[in-house]
Amino acid sequence: MYEATVPVSRPVDDGEPLQLLEPPDGLGVDGFAVSTAACDNPSCACTSMALLIRPIRSAPNGTGRLQAPELAGEANADGQLIALDRPSSEPFTDEVVDWLYSRFAESPHQAWLAERWRRMRG
Repeated sequence: MYEATVPVSRPVDDGEPLQLLEPPDGLGVDGFAVSTAACDNPSCACTSMALLIRPIRSAPNGTGRLQAPELAGEANADGQLIALDRPSSEPFTDEVVDWLYSRFAESPHQAWLAERWRRMRG
C-alpha cells in the first residue's frame, strides 16, 4: 500500500475569533476579539467581510470574557484593506482604533483574515 505524507501549508481554521492581545495600557481590557461574517450567497460577487470587534476582559477563573460595546468594520478578501467605524464609546477611542489598524497591518493577521475569507467563501 502506498502512503504519502502531505504537508499542511494552510492553518486550520477553527472558527474562533482572532484575538488581538496586549492593547495600549490603561484601557482596562486584556485584548480584543475579532469575529467575521461574509455573505453566504455563492453567486454573489462581493469581496469583503464584516468585522465585529469586542473587548476581552479576564475573569477571576483565568478565562477571557467577551464584553460590550462592539466596534464594527469591514475587511477585503485578502485582509489588506480594513475600514473600521468611528468609535462611539470606551474602550474604542481614536488611540485604540489606530492600534487596531496597526495590528491588522501585520502580515500574520492579514493572512488570518485572507484564510478566513477563503474558508467562508470557498
